[in-house]
Amino acid sequence: MAENLWVEQYRREPEKEDRKEILDKAIAEEGLTEENALRLQFFEARYEENKKVKIDHFIRGWMSLAYVENESNSFFGKNRVKKEIAKIRSDFLLDLAKEHGEMGQRVLYDEFYNTARLYISLCQDDKSYNSILLGLGRMKPAKLIAKIAADLHHVSYEIPEKVGLQEELKPFREALTEAFCDAYNKQKNLLLDRIHRNV
Repeated sequence: MAENLWVEQYRREPEKEDRKEILDKAIAEEGLTEENALRLQFFEARYEENKKVKIDHFIRGWMSLAYVENESNSFFGKNRVKKEIAKIRSDFLLDLAKEHGEMGQRVLYDEFYNTARLYISLCQDDKSYNSILLGLGRMKPAKLIAKIAADLHHVSYEIPEKVGLQEELKPFREALTEAFCDAYNKQKNLLLDRIHRNV
């Protein structure tokens, strides 16, 4: 299996089970190389499953950013914000990536890219996300894409800057940008224009 091909499939595939199948096949063909072992470690740490819960820690970290933004406006929320930022760092496996240097950053970036592709897919399919008039109608595609661009910019640029995570979440920001541009190449300026205004 050509490395670039399977890695590209792996980072684009939204379904956890299908991602595991791609990774297992690569390991069977290539062996447990250092990078494959690290991808497996990220996979097992990202997806938590037991009898009671199924958690995608990257999605949870993403959702926690919105909570942190709200709490950061509250005088009494400062301690909660510190705890929540620690959880975000943990959910995003930032320490694990740092331990493995350049390879860790590459694997982390691919997981962020995958999370963004999953988020975009969920937004496209979710009736409540793309509904208008109290759910009586659906947004036109152009408005939906503009809304996704605004949300991605907010979570990857505005919130990290507001709570002091802009440097640590640089790979998150870049991966979300790439994922949006890949998904909506013709409309990529909806996000890129926001980014350039932000600089």
